[in-house]
Amino acid sequence: IPNKIEQTFWLGKLGQTIEAREQDLNEEMAKLKTEDEVLGLEPEEAVNLPVKTRQDLLEERLATLIIKNQASASQVTVEDQEYLSPWCRQMVRLFAGVPNSEEAFKKMSGEVLDRANYLALKAEALQDFSEKEQQLDFVQCLKEIRNNEVKRRLELLSQDLRTAETEQNTAKTSFLIEEFQNLTKKPD
Repeated sequence: IPNKIEQTFWLGKLGQTIEAREQDLNEEMAKLKTEDEVLGLEPEEAVNLPVKTRQDLLEERLATLIIKNQASASQVTVEDQEYLSPWCRQMVRLFAGVPNSEEAFKKMSGEVLDRANYLALKAEALQDFSEKEQQLDFVQCLKEIRNNEVKRRLELLSQDLRTAETEQNTAKTSFLIEEFQNLTKKPD
């Protein structure tokens, strides 16, 4: 029972019923492993797992949806591809440039092939979703990747702007303000 108050209540009831001390029951409960501990990763394994960023997760989802529906790859523009990591960019190009998924997998090697195989397994789980839901998810992932890139660029511009203001460089400040405004006006 995840709620401590509820757990204490039920341990008290159990203690009364079986005529055991609540303290003894608490000690025994501490020895038990929760379902997550039993079924989850060992502590050493959990520590060694790489932490995935939001961008990594979005790219994995995008690539999974492309594997599931290869036609989606053609919706990723050249500009969009610049926002992607090298493995994802290569995967998008491969799926957009061949007539079927099998051909794309044949052209892959190394890290891209490993990721593609992993994501192909994830793509099989998408059977429960309609094509329309998958397309909406794809569009949303692509939009979020674009938004992340705009945020990243705005942060860099803002840092440069602070530096230019500190240096009292008015020409550079004006240019950076204009760039900043252009980025914030950019449509989704």
